[in-house]
Amino acid sequence: NSLIHDPLASRLLAGETHLLQPASANEEYMTMRALIGDELALSQHAQGVRQVVSLGAGMDSRAFRLDLADTVFFEVDKAGLFDMKEPLLADVPLTCAGRRTVVGTLGEIDLRAALESAGFDSSKPTTWLMEGLLPYLTVDVLKQTAADLGGLSAPGSALWGDAFSKTAVDRGMVFHGVPFASGFDNYDEVFRAAGFDHAEAMDFAVQGDAR
Repeated sequence: NSLIHDPLASRLLAGETHLLQPASANEEYMTMRALIGDELALSQHAQGVRQVVSLGAGMDSRAFRLDLADTVFFEVDKAGLFDMKEPLLADVPLTCAGRRTVVGTLGEIDLRAALESAGFDSSKPTTWLMEGLLPYLTVDVLKQTAADLGGLSAPGSALWGDAFSKTAVDRGMVFHGVPFASGFDNYDEVFRAAGFDHAEAMDFAVQGDAR
């Protein structure tokens, strides 16, 4: 049985339905990270947070499936991604108060200006999601992004992102032929330095062994 009910999965894969098959080692990892993102968005909602920002959103479908009717979702990604994604979703109803697409590449755009022009309110707490993003940011861009998020986050904000250690990335890790740009052994310290009061790193390998 699926741990995540995503009725849009087949549509968003644009015909590449073989990627839905649990044949690869990536399937469990990707399921786990999506569950953590879902759980954070839902737990933050229970605390009164009503805006969710997905950086490097990709095919994120939470605006269509989490049933957070009073929440606005912001998705930040490149123009090419939205050019492919939006036609696939044209006839799909939202289950949230609103969905805003923000076009741009981290490290190149003014994140504050781009989000605020889409209706983002930095005076209100935010749930930040960065699934599958951090390893593709250079060291400098990741540190700048962390600082930007710290400056945009009102009290009560929270974030989640998955990444790999510097040791692993330095060995030449790639995903679907694309090499990772950076890895850190202290992501928790990076985000604490950016202003988040509490940050911790979780080892997926240990979590998997513990189940």
